[in-house]
Amino acid sequence: MPQSNPYVAAKGEWNRIHLELLRDRRWWQAVAGIELGIVLLLAGGLVWVAGQHKTVPYVVEVDALGAARAVRPAEPAGAVTDERIIRYQLAAFVRGARVILADRVAMKRGLEQVYAYVRGPARTVLDEHYRTHNPFEIVKTYTVTPTVTSLLPLSDRSWQVRWTEEQRGRDGALLGKSQWEAVLGVAIIPPTAQEAIAANPFGLYVTDLRWTKQL
Repeated sequence: MPQSNPYVAAKGEWNRIHLELLRDRRWWQAVAGIELGIVLLLAGGLVWVAGQHKTVPYVVEVDALGAARAVRPAEPAGAVTDERIIRYQLAAFVRGARVILADRVAMKRGLEQVYAYVRGPARTVLDEHYRTHNPFEIVKTYTVTPTVTSLLPLSDRSWQVRWTEEQRGRDGALLGKSQWEAVLGVAIIPPTAQEAIAANPFGLYVTDLRWTKQL
């Protein structure tokens, strides 16, 4: 039996090892490709699920004792039709726009809410008013407490509001009273952004503002 050539044997062994390494590399490449495909599929599924997820609020009706009587999904809010809601929000707007509080933090929050109720030309009127009547400077001398006395609809887009204001010194002493009247133009623009929904859920905005002091 002829003696084998060690160089040929070594070359054959090297080829065998190299072939096994190549086979293993291709195998792991295939496994990695499959895993990557699974990860991409799962990620796409999560994105789809996140896009389909909806928070459904429910309205729970209770009796006088607090027991649940009916549970149903809340219906999307439509246009504001209840005049009581309009009256309440317009009164809150006037009080917030005219009040001057000793608590500067509370006054700042109140002004932020006022600006959430206003847009268009009415916003310009407010900007000019606060520029010439800075409430944070006025409060160093006196405070103002408005009280709405009358809300009268002039049309489906405008309201007449009347109120009184009490001016009191920092010691609480009454400095004076005054009568005011305003005509407010309103518009209903249902909000869509989450921030707008939280600040002005009914989408009732004051778009035009004219107020005067009564003699």
